[in-house]
Amino acid sequence: MALFIKFLDEIDLVLKENLKQRKIEITDIFEKMNEVNLKLQGNKINFIKAKGIISSFIFKFDLYRTNINRQELSQFPNLKSCSDVNGLIPEDKILIFTDHILQLKKDMKSRFQDLLELQICNWILDPFSFEFVEDLEPHLQMEFIDLKHNCEAQLIFKQVGYELVWIKLKDTYPQLWQQVKLLLLSFPSTYLIE
Repeated sequence: MALFIKFLDEIDLVLKENLKQRKIEITDIFEKMNEVNLKLQGNKINFIKAKGIISSFIFKFDLYRTNINRQELSQFPNLKSCSDVNGLIPEDKILIFTDHILQLKKDMKSRFQDLLELQICNWILDPFSFEFVEDLEPHLQMEFIDLKHNCEAQLIFKQVGYELVWIKLKDTYPQLWQQVKLLLLSFPSTYLIE
């Protein structure tokens, strides 16, 4: 991009300035997408955590649109630097930005539809607080009751959290583990959208 802008120095200064301006205007949303991507990387990410990260980001698009429509640009410092002498962004640009954000939201919902529709049961996140054993599939109920009343497992859960407790107890509760393992061992990424 820098080389192209330098090239435009000799060809078309107006186009060069427009291109630099557009780059400034869209930088904020790409920074936000990069933050999400960084959260989705690493060895401790799983589908449960990824669903929360992606869901949160998609929900924020509505807030971003609302704030931009109200000319509240604290979440978009680069865009704010493009405002006029009164500190306002022209209405036609506001419409372009909000439409772009709406399209990004639709795109993210489409790309992550499977993840967003993933049902993550409370008994996976905190088996010791879950009260509705009868809501579980019948083949899981007896094993779940054994787990729920396992004092040693409760202690492990308090010390290491839901991820490691399931891994430590996978051999003891194999039917429950079969339901949980794919949620804990997988690691999604936004790599395809970049």
